[in-house]
Amino acid sequence: MSRLDCLRNVRRLTTAWLAIIAVIPSFGSANDKGMAREISATNFEIAGITLGLSTDQDAERVFGPAPAVDTPDHEGARRCYVSAKGDGTVLELESWVGTLIRFRLESALCESKPSCAQAALVSNKLTTGAGLKLGLLRKQIVEILGPPTAIHGSRLTYERSFDRPLTAEEEKRLKEKGGPPWDVKSVHVDDKIEIVLSNSKVVSIDVLHNETD
Repeated sequence: MSRLDCLRNVRRLTTAWLAIIAVIPSFGSANDKGMAREISATNFEIAGITLGLSTDQDAERVFGPAPAVDTPDHEGARRCYVSAKGDGTVLELESWVGTLIRFRLESALCESKPSCAQAALVSNKLTTGAGLKLGLLRKQIVEILGPPTAIHGSRLTYERSFDRPLTAEEEKRLKEKGGPPWDVKSVHVDDKIEIVLSNSKVVSIDVLHNETD
């Protein structure tokens, strides 16, 4: 099963600076070119975790300790949890410089996950803030998210990229830290939701919210 290409190529120095900023999700920027519809912020929430705001420590506080596997560039980490109830549900969380940017909820029938830690909160009843969960029908997905940006067979993709201006708090933190780059005036946002269906039901929900300069 294909995976979301979840990280953009960014400068290492800028990435370190963004880790300092308390990133606040923002949508509907005036810089948006209108190429895709807005994706509600509630889609980036699951079990009290919010992409772009929550950290690796928050993940372990909510779901429990789990081995952290480095991403290929060593700037990120992945953690995997499997349902303690034995229903085969798997939740993967991915962070970038300590901030969570992605979660993937799926049925373990898709592939084996022997290295995942057991978590009581993970089950086929786990839902996102918008109400997405495993087992939904295609028409229910469209009711929640609207028409997809792209359709490839049994895969529905919702995608949006845009720039937003720095918030006053972000500008303040940048000045206080005195860190480069000095000319940063906006943050680039990549939002993507990829949903895979099997036998007309959702078996995988892959969600990304990533902010870079």
